[in-house]
Amino acid sequence: MFNIAYYILMSLIPSFRVALRIGSHSSYSQDVLRGVSEFASRHKNWKFIGDPLLSTDLEEDGISEAECDGMLVYETRWKMLERYQRASIPVVNTSGRKHPFEIPTVYSNRAATGKLAVEYLWNLGIRRFVLIRKHEVQTSISPELVTTASQYIGAKHGDVILKIFSDMTKKLDNQTSRDLASIILSSSHTVGIICETDFLAVHCIHLLRAAGVPLPEKAAVLGCGNDDLICQFSSPTLSSVNTNRRRIGYLAAEKLTRWMQGHAPEKSAMGVDPTGVVSRESTDILCIEDPKIEHALRFIRAHACEGIQVQDILNHVQVSRSKMEKGIRAAIGKSPQEEIRRIQMDHMKTLLTTTDLKIREIARQTGFRDSRYLSQVFQKEMKMTPTEYRSHQTDNPD
Repeated sequence: MFNIAYYILMSLIPSFRVALRIGSHSSYSQDVLRGVSEFASRHKNWKFIGDPLLSTDLEEDGISEAECDGMLVYETRWKMLERYQRASIPVVNTSGRKHPFEIPTVYSNRAATGKLAVEYLWNLGIRRFVLIRKHEVQTSISPELVTTASQYIGAKHGDVILKIFSDMTKKLDNQTSRDLASIILSSSHTVGIICETDFLAVHCIHLLRAAGVPLPEKAAVLGCGNDDLICQFSSPTLSSVNTNRRRIGYLAAEKLTRWMQGHAPEKSAMGVDPTGVVSRESTDILCIEDPKIEHALRFIRAHACEGIQVQDILNHVQVSRSKMEKGIRAAIGKSPQEEIRRIQMDHMKTLLTTTDLKIREIARQTGFRDSRYLSQVFQKEMKMTPTEYRSHQTDNPD
């Protein structure tokens, strides 16, 4: 009886024929497609037209507008964007390149990614930075990652010692590689290297190792995108910012569906924030001169989600409370309790966006005595409940 009712209900829901012009040539497009697939599998009323993995261009796939109800595209060329703006069907773009056309767009928030990358390395005690990005003429909707990171470092009174603009086809040239290795080897402190992509970060690691630079002791390298294959096959394995690219695909599909259903198109661009940093070997370091303070911070990061208190740290490290609090604040700009809470919050957000665990189980895994207390803390920090945050990030039910 249930199955009959279900199929009757599904028959009443309008189905949509959707063309995908995103391609699958890069890890970015693959993750966007995974988000689109997740949306389609949940809503059951999408039918893909053509080959969604290969189709990237109007001329290539031969699909006419009459054959579909809407399109999801990844497009940077103004000529093509102008054509999509004139299209008789809804079109949503998943590229963050800046353009003058009125096309609904969902993109990766590069500014937020740059700020998060700096904050992550700053919390490791790093104060000197090298920033590496792709050399591109085109500008993005979001303020550029390296620009934002550089401004944020300056605001925190850190030091940007080198900016590199790399042609992705030529990677880093020999002279740039030598200059980079020389600067890092001559530095008396560990240098944090923020790369705009995981590909650039792995290439940077390869060059530094070839030049005899100890990693991560002299250079902590951080990528952006969190491509599992690239990060895991790097040596050392690569830490990377999770830029939440699946979410881009999901939200673009959601935006397209509303438009196909007859709602007014949402012309404003929608930026998707990163969810956090996935730590691996390339940043496994704490740049703290006092060994007891370093020991205290390592203890905090290993046990913060076990519900530890400041007294537990003191018992483990055997240092006075005033010296520990002063030393930790000098190193990372936070009190011990603030650092414990930061780690708990980061783990909470990761569990909320990557699992279907109940709030009470997340409370247990992050060191809170019960789900009610966790919700109170989370709402104070994030200005929304854990359930609202999960819905906003993933659209998963609690």
